[in-house]
Amino acid sequence: MKKITLTAWAVFVSTFTFAQEAPFSQRLTSSKGNTVMTADQLKAKKNFKVSSLRDKVRVHGVAPRKDFTPTVDSLITTAPAGEVHNNVIRSGTGYYSLYGYVLSSTAYAMTGNYVKTDDAIYLKDPFTNLTTDSYLKLDAEGDGKYVAHLPQPIYDEEYQGTTYHYYASKLKINDEHNSYAADTLSDGSIDQDVHFELVGDTLKSTDLSFENIIGLTDDTYAWYGFGDYDIAMYDNPYTTTSLPSGVAFERWVLNRSQLVNVAVDGNEIYINDPTANNNLYWFKGTIEGDKVTFKGPQYLGVNEDYATHVFFFPGTSFWDDQGKRYALSDELVMNYDPAAKKLTAQDTADAMIINAALDRVYYLSVYDNPELAFFVEKAGTPADPYFTQVSEYNTDYGYGYIVFFIPTVDVDGNFIEPSKIYYNIYFDSETPETLSTDDYTSLGQDMTDIPFYFSDGWDIFLQGSTHQLYYYVAEYDQVGVSTTYTGGGESHRSNIVWAENPANSIKGVTTDNGAVESVKYFDLSGRRIEAPVKGLYLKKVTFADGTTKTVKGMAK
Repeated sequence: MKKITLTAWAVFVSTFTFAQEAPFSQRLTSSKGNTVMTADQLKAKKNFKVSSLRDKVRVHGVAPRKDFTPTVDSLITTAPAGEVHNNVIRSGTGYYSLYGYVLSSTAYAMTGNYVKTDDAIYLKDPFTNLTTDSYLKLDAEGDGKYVAHLPQPIYDEEYQGTTYHYYASKLKINDEHNSYAADTLSDGSIDQDVHFELVGDTLKSTDLSFENIIGLTDDTYAWYGFGDYDIAMYDNPYTTTSLPSGVAFERWVLNRSQLVNVAVDGNEIYINDPTANNNLYWFKGTIEGDKVTFKGPQYLGVNEDYATHVFFFPGTSFWDDQGKRYALSDELVMNYDPAAKKLTAQDTADAMIINAALDRVYYLSVYDNPELAFFVEKAGTPADPYFTQVSEYNTDYGYGYIVFFIPTVDVDGNFIEPSKIYYNIYFDSETPETLSTDDYTSLGQDMTDIPFYFSDGWDIFLQGSTHQLYYYVAEYDQVGVSTTYTGGGESHRSNIVWAENPANSIKGVTTDNGAVESVKYFDLSGRRIEAPVKGLYLKKVTFADGTTKTVKGMAK
């Protein structure tokens, strides 16, 4: 029996994700408890075309009603010709259903689209957490007022030879505050009108809140867990920063953890958005002697993976009773060495923030104590990976999983390019395990050398430098992992790092390894630190026999 992949991964990442304000690390609550979902999971959720809503649990607040009358005859998949508003900035709160959970997320700068005609507005993908590729019709009432007469057909699916239809319906929170249902008025009728207003270039709902939402239902008003409220959107007034024509960029290393493109043009320095997969989004700073000043905010563009507008902000970090947190700043001043091609933060509390909001910390990624340096590829032996979690083999489901961290530095601390790293998995032998398509059904072919960035979305995942892999070996004593780096014209392999089968060891990681050879400390991004500072850290112990053990700690 296969696992519930996204839910299992969400539970897994909660063991090491602790960012407070990240837009894609929301606190999720359900009857199954609390967990944290990371950027990659919410990206998967945003891009998730439901394989079958019929497989999902319908959430009934009250008995479904039969007096269901759609106000639009059929699904609207193409809007009429009109005034097109694409990639508007959208905010609001939305629910979504994921394998038995009903979760919520708030967005402050998502992308949105609508078309305005003389007598209506056609709002595309009314649910922020479900791509329907259809439109919700809002009829004009005059003076900038609009009304969506619901229910309206919004999504169709084919399932086991049958076409099922889903609708956008107005729903009200039930008395127990644990579900939504059709709002029955005192005369027995159902209120199905949702009102909007268009003021200038801002379109927003006027009667949707936690109490009342636009929800996804079937033709009995049974709620399927998707829904939105506090919908607002306005035309994007911001423009991106472009790299001047003819200016070449170079590869630099950001925080010894990833490559970014950097260009210098006179007294300006340009840095490519480190979260983007293109060379289109840049932010820039002004060079004054041995200092560079980056002003904020700077609009970067649309991150298509997360369907959100993103901005560069200078920031500062601080600690409070909730842990490490961040504040937005007006500027970031960094030390600049043009001869060495290096930028360094002036204060360890400085940060570069790639943010998904303009008025609050709601980050896609944060780079603490930023350092950028020109990248020179060198041959080197990769630093040893280390396990952070090894689960027992589950005989009921037929799998277990391992979680391990792959440093993107060599044994001397030099950055190595992740795209030139692959890893191997071992069970009780120094012969690498071959992942067979018989077990790993999402692979196109058997795989032994697994690239750093590889993920099949089912058995193999990564979040930053942390990797999760499901295994199907029922009996073993030790599981191992090693990495191989090919750079500077040479290939070098790390040590094989072993962990005990937790069924045979209470702690799950080998500890009886002889005398301690060395102890090193790292922050959670894998950077070496001299000693633990306030917050979470990793301690790597190397024993006389060459084996290692890594444990997580908290410094007060």
